[in-house]
Amino acid sequence: MSFASTTPAVCTVAGNTVTIVAPGACSITASQAGNANYSAATPATRSFTVSPGLTITTTTLPNGVQGVAYNQTLAAANGSDGLTWALVAGGLPGGISLSGSGALSGTPASSGSFPFTAKVADGSGNMAMQALALQINVPLRVTTAALPNGAPGLAYSQTLTATGGWGAYAWTVSSGSLPAGIALSGAVLSGTPTASGPFPFTVQVADIAGGAATQPLSLQVDAPLSIVTSGTLPTGVMGQAYGHRWQQAAAPVDLTHGRSSRARCPRAWRSARPAS
Repeated sequence: MSFASTTPAVCTVAGNTVTIVAPGACSITASQAGNANYSAATPATRSFTVSPGLTITTTTLPNGVQGVAYNQTLAAANGSDGLTWALVAGGLPGGISLSGSGALSGTPASSGSFPFTAKVADGSGNMAMQALALQINVPLRVTTAALPNGAPGLAYSQTLTATGGWGAYAWTVSSGSLPAGIALSGAVLSGTPTASGPFPFTVQVADIAGGAATQPLSLQVDAPLSIVTSGTLPTGVMGQAYGHRWQQAAAPVDLTHGRSSRARCPRAWRSARPAS
């Protein structure tokens, strides 16, 4: 008698041994050749179903953030009732534990990558294992706290910075507005402002793991410096000290004895005591 599989993608036969290849329907045909005394037997085919074994279907885990509560349940398929989970290799971050029901939960106390192997067993004694890794990120934070002032008509460029999170950053202005002529591209605020004034806004940074952080900022665009005093200077008296205060948009300039709170005036503007 000989045996052959008609479904080699599911099962194969070698002699009297059947090897399971994959889940599905397995069909085995038995044949008996005839001889001088007996006719060949009618082939007989028998089929059976090969069920998939117990497997852990969780293959990756979402990232966590240090100091932020984490909760993720591992999943398995094709097992009987009463699944029990355990950690069999590696280690979890401090503050995170794996329960018997498959829940990874807690508040991670440290950052980094934590590889481990989880095992699940069902009520029939079947077992499966899966290698996993839990990535815990440093909290995402915008480190730029203030911006240098700009001036109308002058090119401006400033790069925003952040720490923590995972992967590349994406920057946006989440509220407020930038001065006309200034735009945020990536992490760089740049352009040439066309108007003066304070421009408060809030910037947001996001990482590829879904983390986000915001920071309120303000870009001060100063008005250009100009002298607003017009007309002629008061008449001086020979032999007497002379003083006059010029006015400028940003700060007054005191010409008394030729001194200024911001800068020295041109020599031609300085007062002088006429010779007697």
